[in-house]
Amino acid sequence: MIISGGDFFDTQRPSPSIYITAIRGLTRLREVGIRVIVIRG
Repeated sequence: MIISGGDFFDTQRPSPSIYITAIRGLTRLREVGIRVIVIRG
């Protein structure tokens, strides 16, 4: 399990490519069975 304590991005308005990168990374974690919890920062 991974817990992110907020501030998932370096800016309040990340570019669309940054969102895509994050989604791909989170999807890969899910695919291998790692649960991710993100708390809004």
